[in-house]
Amino acid sequence: MSIRRPRLEPLVEQGRIWSCPKPRGLVALRIKADDSGTSAVIQTLAAMNENLEGVLRQVVRLARHLGAGKLKWLAPEEDTIMDSLEAAGYTTDWKEPVYLFERFG
Repeated sequence: MSIRRPRLEPLVEQGRIWSCPKPRGLVALRIKADDSGTSAVIQTLAAMNENLEGVLRQVVRLARHLGAGKLKWLAPEEDTIMDSLEAAGYTTDWKEPVYLFERFG
């Protein structure tokens, strides 16, 4: 899926998109609160493969800064993404074609 202006504009207007300067990447988060606490959910993430692990680590810091105790991403099953998520400390116990990864603050 490509990230195009019509997809980004609402996220920018809602203040839900951030850029990571080093390593370079772009992320859109949705913050949600329920009985189990406050979570950040990655809605959009864009980074080159070689930057992905570092961007994922930065997103954890951002989520904590926004008050989330947990970060979630319904990530596509792709080796580079899976390896980067695990290297950045994310875990999953959901074994479906698409994985729900979490990282606790």
